[in-house]
Parts: sequence; C-alpha cells; structure tokens
Amino acid sequence: MGDVTSVGTPKAGYFAEGQAAVVAERISATLRAERGTGEYDGRGVCFLQVGEDQVALVDVTFLPGTRPTGGLEGPSPDYLRYKVEFGTSRVARWFGTSQ
Repeated sequence: MGDVTSVGTPKAGYFAEGQAAVVAERISATLRAERGTGEYDGRGVCFLQVGEDQVALVDVTFLPGTRPTGGLEGPSPDYLRYKVEFGTSRVARWFGTSQ
C-alpha cells in the first residue's frame, strides 16, 4: 500500500504515506460495505539540509496532468527541529520505537 508507483510523484516516504492513508480508508470502507471517498492529494514535503544547522522545507503537490506546484520555505533552525521531530515521530509510529 502506498508505493506511489503510478502517480508520478517522487518515490519518497511522505508521498507513499499519503497514498497509503487513502488506500487504507478505501479498504476499511469496503469491509464495512461502504464506499470509500478518500482521494490522494499528491502533497508532500521534503527537507533540504543546507548546513550550519539550517534546513529548508520544500512543500510540493504533484497531481496527474498538471505541473508540480509548491514552494520553498527557509532555511532556518526551526525547520531543522521540525525535520528531527518528523523523523522521530515516524520511527515511533511505524516501528514502535524511538531513535
């Protein structure tokens, strides 16, 4: 689930996670004999480490048939903290552990 192989997005975990949430919602709805309404929004973020404890945030949306849209924020030390928190929360949620 959520391998993003057919949607034209970068093969990054953030995108796969977003797609997997839609797949899970639709499977759950099917098991309840309901119609799933989730749609993959193509949105993702990437962290761009620029040195000196500075990180920029790339926020982008990839939708079929359109050019990617988004922007770049930072760099700043705040985004470095966000990057660390982001990674730690994913490790904890996916594997039940912390880094």
